[in-house]
Amino acid sequence: MSLVEILFLIVGVLSVAAAVGMLLTKKAVHSALFLIANFVCVALIYLMLDAAFLAMVQIAVYAGAIMVLFLFVIMLLGAENPSTETKEFKWLTPTTLLLSVGFLGIVALALLGSGINNQQTQPAKATIRFVNALSVYSSADFYLNNERFASGVAFGETDGKELPFIQIDPGTYNVGVNLANVERTPLPLGSITVNDGDTLTIIGYGLPGTDVNPTVVAVPEDISASSANIGRVIVVNAHAPARDVAVLDAGADRIIRTAEEADTAPVVVESLGVGEYVVLGEQLPGTRNWVMTDAVQRDQVLVRLAGEDPNSAYPIEAGQSQLLIYTTDRQGDIVIDRALNVVTRHEYAFGSPQALGELLFIDYMLPFQMVGILLLTSMVGAIVVAQRTISKPKPGRPTRRKVSRPLTSVITSQTGTDVMVDDAVPQLSAPEETAEPVGD
Repeated sequence: MSLVEILFLIVGVLSVAAAVGMLLTKKAVHSALFLIANFVCVALIYLMLDAAFLAMVQIAVYAGAIMVLFLFVIMLLGAENPSTETKEFKWLTPTTLLLSVGFLGIVALALLGSGINNQQTQPAKATIRFVNALSVYSSADFYLNNERFASGVAFGETDGKELPFIQIDPGTYNVGVNLANVERTPLPLGSITVNDGDTLTIIGYGLPGTDVNPTVVAVPEDISASSANIGRVIVVNAHAPARDVAVLDAGADRIIRTAEEADTAPVVVESLGVGEYVVLGEQLPGTRNWVMTDAVQRDQVLVRLAGEDPNSAYPIEAGQSQLLIYTTDRQGDIVIDRALNVVTRHEYAFGSPQALGELLFIDYMLPFQMVGILLLTSMVGAIVVAQRTISKPKPGRPTRRKVSRPLTSVITSQTGTDVMVDDAVPQLSAPEETAEPVGD
């Protein structure tokens, strides 16, 4: 057992233990601390998977900002003291238990019925693309086994542009070419063999009536994730008629006038025959003063490599693979040497912000939104469950007011008159009548 597997087992056991502790503890503060420990364990698992960005997000956002907010809310609301009041949601526990058991049963049936133990890993499909370096076809359709595979591939329009790859099953294919949107038997260019996981650029080149008949060359490319500080370069010779070519560093002026200057110039590619390619490998980004010369007479400059501006030096971009194709461009009766530049962006590193953004907002946009809705619903449910019931005051027992002296005794003592005529009913005395004189 490797060290990584041992670390994974240790961190996995700790994460499960922290999750169980979070559920079983009675104090809210202890539950939050267990959840923080679980987040840290998950971050370590991300780190072991070479997803450093996800690990840092897990620590900074979840274990940091969100859990600190939870702790503040728990302390301010006094939720660390468990309430002894009985909740009114008596249906909640059996309903939750029933739903949980049902969900686990559905998952178990799905796993048992899928035969997941019998599944075999499918090999990665190959990806290919076509580049038109056939000057006699201004726009071409390429065929695989007489079936159109790529339509309207223009000559020279690949210069400085990124061409998409298309998935294909491994196997051996016969390649043909035809003018775009012309229904006739395609011109055979040869055959290619594609293996599992290959990334190939198929270049059609050649010129009828020369020593290089139309054919193809399959160039494997490495577009896997790389450091942001490197680029990759491949040089291909697809010239017609046949001519061996060399690549030299001509200095700041990119001019080689004499054989002596050609002999002293740094050699990038010694000699490259027609239909051959050379992988220059990883290159630091920046500009290069490269020129393509005849492999024998190196003082004969054929092409000065440049960027979008013909007067600028050849740029190498970080995080890109660049395919340099030396070919010919026939414009009427004039044949010019050209260097096509096909660029390909490297795949994003696993766990990088770019890879996450591409997955979340392109491939998994709908599931991402559905998860957001689910989290919102869960939050509302948690608020409802955690809501405290309003305690109703208990009704008091009826009591009678105790009086030390009867009311009649109090009145009698104050007025000096017995208000009780008989033993039961109190009587009030009638008002006295006064005689008033009549008349004057």
